[in-house]
Amino acid sequence: MNSRLVVLLDACVLINLFNGECFDLLGGLIQYDFRITTHVEGEITDSGQVSILQRLIENEVVCTVSITDDKTNMRIEQYMQKLAAGEASCMALAIKNNWLICTDDCLASKLAYNEMGPGKVLSTPGLILQAIRNGLISIDKADEIKKQLEECRFRMSFVSFHDIV
Repeated sequence: MNSRLVVLLDACVLINLFNGECFDLLGGLIQYDFRITTHVEGEITDSGQVSILQRLIENEVVCTVSITDDKTNMRIEQYMQKLAAGEASCMALAIKNNWLICTDDCLASKLAYNEMGPGKVLSTPGLILQAIRNGLISIDKADEIKKQLEECRFRMSFVSFHDIV
C-alpha cells in the first residue's frame, strides 16, 4: 500500500520549479506522490519546459492523470468560471479523492482551503521548505532559488528561508 501523500501539481508550480531550476527536488520529496492532470500538462507550452516535464513523467517523478468521470468533469466546468482549466482540474480531482493540491494561484489556494480545509494546500515555497527539512538543499541554496524566482516575477512573502525554517 502506498503511504505517500498524493499531490496534484498546478502548472504555475511546475513553471516556478522550472524557472528556479529546482524541478529535481520533486524526486527527493519522497513523502509525496506527485501527479498532474492532462489539463495541467496542456498548460505547459514552453518547449524546454515540455521536455523537462516529459523527462519527469518518463522517470516516474510525476504521473499524469486523466479525468474521465462525468461528475468530476462537471465540477471542473464549475471551477472554470473562476479558475483556469489546470487549477480547476486539480481542485475537482483533489476534492474527489481527498488529495493535496499544490498551487501558487491565490484564488485557487483560497478556494481549495475553503473547500478542503487546512493542510490540503501546498505551494512552491512550501515544497522548497520541505526540501530544506528533508536535507535536500541548504537554506542558502533555497534563497538562491527564491532570488531566481523573483527575477521571473514570482514573489514570496518573506525575506529569506532563514526566517521560516
